[in-house]
Amino acid sequence: MNTFQDYKDLAAKQNIIVDALSDKLNSYPKGPFGLIPDEVRATDEFISVKNQFNREFKRLREINGQGVKKYKKEIQQERKEKMLKFQK
Repeated sequence: MNTFQDYKDLAAKQNIIVDALSDKLNSYPKGPFGLIPDEVRATDEFISVKNQFNREFKRLREINGQGVKKYKKEIQQERKEKMLKFQK
């Protein structure tokens, strides 16, 4: 992560991984209140996917935490330009 573009590319790739795992978790059957039943939560497949999701989400948080510290000005500038574009 030497440049701002490297940070953005790495974060985008990690977002794709997290989104795919999130979709997989959301594909499990849900009960009447929208919760995943305990029978499903106890399966090895669900536990494996959930643990993988937690690892990848933690990595995304670390990437974003480092990126915000290192590229604060660039992120602010990019957001400002995006806002100005929508205001026109």
